[in-house]
Amino acid sequence: LSLFAASSILSTEAKEEWNLLETGPWGAREGLMGTFYNGYIWMSGGRYSPPGGQNIDQSIFYNDVWKLDASCVYSTPISCKWELVSNNTAWAGRGYHIMFNHTVDSISYMYIIGGQNLSTFYNDVWRTTDGMKWEQMAPNTNDSSKFHVRAGLAAISYPKDGMIYLSSGCYDEFPNRQTLNDVWRSKDGSKWEVITQNANNILMHVRSGPRIQILDDILYIVAGEHGFSETTQLGDVWKLDLDQIDSNANNPWVLVNPKAPWANRSGHGFVIDNKGYFYVIAGYYDLHDIWQSKDLGQNWTKVDEKVFDCDRYQIHCGRYDFWAQLDDKDNLFLYGGDSDWNTFGGESNQTFENNVDNYP
Repeated sequence: LSLFAASSILSTEAKEEWNLLETGPWGAREGLMGTFYNGYIWMSGGRYSPPGGQNIDQSIFYNDVWKLDASCVYSTPISCKWELVSNNTAWAGRGYHIMFNHTVDSISYMYIIGGQNLSTFYNDVWRTTDGMKWEQMAPNTNDSSKFHVRAGLAAISYPKDGMIYLSSGCYDEFPNRQTLNDVWRSKDGSKWEVITQNANNILMHVRSGPRIQILDDILYIVAGEHGFSETTQLGDVWKLDLDQIDSNANNPWVLVNPKAPWANRSGHGFVIDNKGYFYVIAGYYDLHDIWQSKDLGQNWTKVDEKVFDCDRYQIHCGRYDFWAQLDDKDNLFLYGGDSDWNTFGGESNQTFENNVDNYP
């Protein structure tokens, strides 16, 4: 077998048991973002557009914040309820932003960065400790002092060096949509340093809608897209050693897997559990599978193909631009997303849960 070989056969030991925790009460949406913070699963923003793409000007870009007590999955019977934290935050309504936790001077915050609505792409930075009161760390600007405005970006905190790392995304620039593969970092979101320059003509393709995680000082980026079609989806895995970063903005991505056995995708989920196993979950278009890697993204095995309670061959059931969030006990929460190929009218407001320890 080659280095990148992997089984595509579904393990017969997998327990495909998803709990539908709640439908609503928040409005159906895609491009929402979330995190796990202080024992709660959190959700922010997102976009709803009417079916068919005929009335896109009636789209809603939310600026609300919700939370759900992660321990609810241990109640008997399971009883989980989302709580509204704020229905009108200080940041403008948006989708396809990023939300994550980051600690500065021993204070843990939730951050929101970037995103878009119909008229504006953002690169502003906000943080909060309670989801209600938000502090702006950087305004929406378009100068060289920080990363370009963008949606479909990825960002994460690296506690070892106390920095935020941000990569990829897209923005509109007439006459074409621009996609990115640069990397930036910041201590608190107010000042930014580029560590990998954007480059179009390299093997590590520019992309929007990827997902990133950090394990053992290595930043991993998985899949994404460079256009809204099946042929512009990506299925690769790359890494960046954060302990080897120098300040000359010439820190290249290193290839882990050029083409994983799962279907190319974007707007998917990518999480790493407490054992260090990787999971790639669903994504564009109409995917409802989960793939697991026990060797840092080199080899993959399909462990589930009935995510969102889909039947194996059911169409218009899979989702993308949902959010996938692990809690500290490896409970995987999936919420929101879209199942329609043209991203109009297939939005969901369902929340599902399963523990990844159920997979072999």
